[in-house]
Amino acid sequence: WHIPKPVVAMPLLTIHGMDDQHVPFEGGVPPQGEAQRLYWSVPQTLDVWIGSNQCLSSPQIRQERQGKVKVTTWRHCRDGADIELYQLYGWGHVWPGAYFTDDLDPVNPLKGFDAARVVWAFFKSRKRMPD
Repeated sequence: WHIPKPVVAMPLLTIHGMDDQHVPFEGGVPPQGEAQRLYWSVPQTLDVWIGSNQCLSSPQIRQERQGKVKVTTWRHCRDGADIELYQLYGWGHVWPGAYFTDDLDPVNPLKGFDAARVVWAFFKSRKRMPD
C-alpha cells in the first residue's frame, strides 16, 4: 500500500495505537492479518505529507496522559495544512473513543480519551480545501 503524490496541501491528523497488530506502526506485513498486505510505516507515510505540505519547522513533541499519548505536530505548513500524529501506547486496532476508553480501569491514563474530540479540535478551525 502506498500513497499517490498529493496534489494540494491538506491538513492531516493521524491517531495510531502503538500495539496495533493489524496495521503496524513500523509498517511491513502485520503479524495478524492478510499476508498479502505490505504497509508503509506511519513515519514513512507522514513524510509524504510533510513534504507535500511543505512544512517548514521541526516537529514539536508533547506527552500527555502520563506518557501514554505522544503528540507530534508539524506547523508552518503551506496553506495552513498542519500535521499532527497521536501515538497511543498500550492501545491496539480499536477506535480510541469514549465508548471503549470510558470502561478502562480508573488508573489507566487512557481512561476517557476521546478521539472524536481530538478530531474535532484539530479540524474545527481549519478551512475546507478547494475541490
